[in-house]
Amino acid sequence: MSTVGPWHTVGGDFYHIRDDCKYYPSVTPSAAIPGTAQRQTCMECIEALVSEQRRDRIVTLLERLVNSLESTSNLTDSGG
Repeated sequence: MSTVGPWHTVGGDFYHIRDDCKYYPSVTPSAAIPGTAQRQTCMECIEALVSEQRRDRIVTLLERLVNSLESTSNLTDSGG
């Protein structure tokens, strides 16, 4: 769902940056420790972040395309 400050758990191998990481629901708030503890980023978190960025980029490109087509349509309708 969203990016959060890095957090990890005692004994965990990775740190997390997403509140929708599949590991997040099983962690109680008191067990989530702020920071990276110099661990590697969780691959689930990275994949979710990349997917979200791709989706946002696609939406932006589609919006530009629609705006461009609307502008072209307006020029054609007005005889330009």
